[in-house]
Amino acid sequence: MDVHEKRLQDFVEADRSEYERLIKENRELSAELGDLRARHNITAYTVKDVIYWLDNESSDKQAQFQRELDEILAKHKIPEKWRVNLFYWAMTGKHVIGVAFSMGLPSVRGSIDEQGEVKKEIVIGADVDITNPIVQEDIQSWQQRVDPIPKPQPMKNNPRKLDWRPVWEWRKRHPGITHEEIAKMLGYTPDYVRHKLAELNQDK
Repeated sequence: MDVHEKRLQDFVEADRSEYERLIKENRELSAELGDLRARHNITAYTVKDVIYWLDNESSDKQAQFQRELDEILAKHKIPEKWRVNLFYWAMTGKHVIGVAFSMGLPSVRGSIDEQGEVKKEIVIGADVDITNPIVQEDIQSWQQRVDPIPKPQPMKNNPRKLDWRPVWEWRKRHPGITHEEIAKMLGYTPDYVRHKLAELNQDK
């Protein structure tokens, strides 16, 4: 185990201890999450069930559920990093230890915006060591999943030519992604990707 893996392992042990103390042994918290589940008639038992609820329940009911969950977390002074875990516990009635946070890595939180659309954001807690190369690689991986790279699109005035502007805009949002990585994701050579993006940089 190298020094970077050891640092992540230390996070595992620290978070496991905190989870046991603040959450798993908190009987009042457990009862309130059970009441929340019953109050909203939640019948989910698996992650698949939770996803179905998120896809099919109205945005108003989801927002109300999230607000009540936040009130419970605030009452018991539960750190934000455990919110995803408690969301799944309230939904399924089971303890769920989030692998991402228990390993000192970032995770993704879903929320519903004012238009009723599901918004995903990468959550980097205070205990996430962004200087760790393993963590940096994980952050890039999450960025690509939350905001996947678009493919070049046919130009409206000349469908035989491809417009690389969507890729160029995406690269601005993800400056840490290399030309080599973009080439691998899109199926082009690194030199070709570098050339097409450079053309757009010159136009600006």
